[in-house]
Amino acid sequence: MTIQLHGAAGTTCTNRVFLVAKELNIPVVLVPVDFATAEHKSEAYLEHQPFGQVPYIVDNANVQQYGGNSGLIPKDPKKLAKFEQAASIEVTDFDPHAGAIMEKVFKAFRGLPADETIVAKHAELLIDKLDAYERILKTSKWLAGGDLTLADLLHLPYGDYLTKGGYGGLLEDEEKRPHVAKKSPISRPTWQAVQNGA
Repeated sequence: MTIQLHGAAGTTCTNRVFLVAKELNIPVVLVPVDFATAEHKSEAYLEHQPFGQVPYIVDNANVQQYGGNSGLIPKDPKKLAKFEQAASIEVTDFDPHAGAIMEKVFKAFRGLPADETIVAKHAELLIDKLDAYERILKTSKWLAGGDLTLADLLHLPYGDYLTKGGYGGLLEDEEKRPHVAKKSPISRPTWQAVQNGA
């Protein structure tokens, strides 16, 4: 059964959904959302996504939950607790800083200047967070333990934009953060498929 993904091709959050769908082998078709006309703020869109954000998914008009046995979200209580911690770290310690840095790239797409002071501030803060990741990954194969989870995949879209935007050194510094550099799942076939639009 094919899921409809209402989003914008190439955006970080839309790519996250594509990535997880690839990991779970779930077919997805993109329903493009037109930002130029603020479609995501229309009444019709807000009925499905009250915050006016992208993306949202629909399967026969009912949002579904998949992947219960995939391992991306552990079932064992101790492993689940580590996963919840890792996912929380991703949302609170990685995304805000990576997103702020990537405003430089996103604004460039629209021909707008970025506030370099803000970008530099968040780059410094992200370095501190990546140092913490390095401490975790020195003793753990993945962020939540021995198995790859959703928490490890969540950073890929922003991580890719960091690299494309000239900030890849933050993630790829093998001298300062060798475990962060070596343990990224960026080479996973599922992510490569998302990047290639497959």
